[in-house]
Order: sequence, then structure tokens, then C-alpha cells
Amino acid sequence: VLAVAERAWHHASWELDWTPGVTYNATTGLVPEDELASDYNGFVTKLGCHEMSKMKKLGIAYRVPPPGGSIASGVLSANSELPCTDIMYSMDEGNTWSEYSVPVTVGESVSVHLQSTSSDGTLKSRIVGVDQMEARKLGA
Repeated sequence: VLAVAERAWHHASWELDWTPGVTYNATTGLVPEDELASDYNGFVTKLGCHEMSKMKKLGIAYRVPPPGGSIASGVLSANSELPCTDIMYSMDEGNTWSEYSVPVTVGESVSVHLQSTSSDGTLKSRIVGVDQMEARKLGA
């Protein structure tokens, strides 16, 4: 709902007025992808770093999106779609957790669990597994 509200209230300087019969997509060149990406990054940064903490203070429990991750050559890389959420990783089936901030060497045949948390640590995403063997099967 927040993204829909943002689109309704915000008019970017690069947006063109709608013209019947004109297609607006990545292939027509009418959408400046770099400016669109910059606007999106600004939106998710504002959302993740400011608005979510305001919602938490108001007692609104929100969904924390799970992180994405991969293991290549024994190195875990992870990211989150919302800035200012912390990423935690576990190499022992979730018994202990460490904070992820930079790629971590985890070894060749290991399965890692990832979870995002709100900046104050009270809200958590679902836990996702990352397995280097799965990456090999997919050709990564």
C-alpha cells in the first residue's frame, strides 16, 4: 500500500504525461532506467531506514522481507531488498546467529540459513536456506 501511495503522490521530474497509443517500457527508450532506478532506491531507503521505524513505534508490526543470498567458491554473499534491515546468518541450523555485513567465507560444502531483522531486532523475516550444492545444480 505504501508503494501505491508513493506513486499517487510523487511525480518524478523524468515522468512523461500519458499519451494514448504510446507504449512506455524499457524497450521504447521513453523510460530513463537510471533515473527510475535512482527514484526506486530513494524510495526503499526512505521506507527501510525511516518509515518502518515509525511504524514500529506506532505498534504496527510489518513484514520484514527475507534476504537473498548465494554461496560461490565457499563465500556467502547476501543482500536485502530493504536498506537498514540487518541480515543474520547461521551455519548450525539456526542455533547461533551472526550479523552479516560483508561477504563471509563459509566453506565448500555448507548449508547456511539467512534471516533479516528490523533495525531494533524485534521483527524477523522467515528463515531462508542457501546451499552451495543447489547453486551448482542450477549452473551458478
